Amino acid sequence: MPNPWLSMMTDTITWQQLSSYNSHGQPTFGTAVTIKCRIVDKERLTRKLDGQEMVSKTTIYCDGYHGIDANDKIILPSGEIPIIIRINTYPDEAGNRYEEILT
Repeated sequence: MPNPWLSMMTDTITWQQLSSYNSHGQPTFGTAVTIKCRIVDKERLTRKLDGQEMVSKTTIYCDGYHGIDANDKIILPSGEIPIIIRINTYPDEAGNRYEEILT
């Protein structure tokens, strides 16, 4: 039986995991990975992990759990590189986890 959740994943993002910092303190990133997702432009008030309130402008629902971190880089189809405000993970009925990225 096809998964109806996956049928909604009509977008993609490019994800690059933070690798290290160079001698100038600038971040370097690993190999780019393409992730199927659903991108929804939706403003909502959210809290960063440090408790600071911010307005999220975009919510990205990812296909599966990838271990994305707020220090990583994601690139939207438009080429925009948004700041990751928060990442939430959720289980489905089979125990799989999915990521929700707020930018």
